[in-house]
Amino acid sequence: VGRGFRPALMDYLRHLAGELNDPRIIEGDYLYNITRSSVTDGLTGLYNQTYFKKVLEKSIYNQRRNADTSFALVFLDLDHFKQYNDRCGHLQGDEALRVCAKIITQNLRDGDIAIRYGGEEFALLLPGLDRYKAFTVAERIRQDVENHRFHKQELLDSGTLTISGGISLYPDCGETAEEVIQTADKELYKAK
Repeated sequence: VGRGFRPALMDYLRHLAGELNDPRIIEGDYLYNITRSSVTDGLTGLYNQTYFKKVLEKSIYNQRRNADTSFALVFLDLDHFKQYNDRCGHLQGDEALRVCAKIITQNLRDGDIAIRYGGEEFALLLPGLDRYKAFTVAERIRQDVENHRFHKQELLDSGTLTISGGISLYPDCGETAEEVIQTADKELYKAK
């Protein structure tokens, strides 16, 4: 059921029918909100690490069944974010994370998945991309973050809030979720 249908149904039941006799309608919306919040990060609205790991395992399972499927995994990490939080305040840090999440999602295709992996680290699951195309996506995000004017970023030693990334490919970089994650993580720290 589309999101636009629910408000119309609620309006009909409340105004034309006079009352809501079936509490399951409200409970259904409540259940949808609970389900959505269990797989997303409350600050950024991106998927959370738990959901990401399930999707990653499912992607690997599907690839084993359908050998022509591959994907790229990109880890992104805001550079010197602790310094930004310390000098600009945690509210500004939260806003920077929200802005980064928005920049990331604006650079993705339908079917790509963006995750707040933890802290100031993000992950991208990019189905069907090779290293070059994954690098192109990561580089666009890196440039957009670097070019964005974050509030009080001039207080950083570097003067600019930036982001670094590492790329891993499945199945080239490993056969398990752990191997693919470890490779992307190692590549990220090489970039830093």
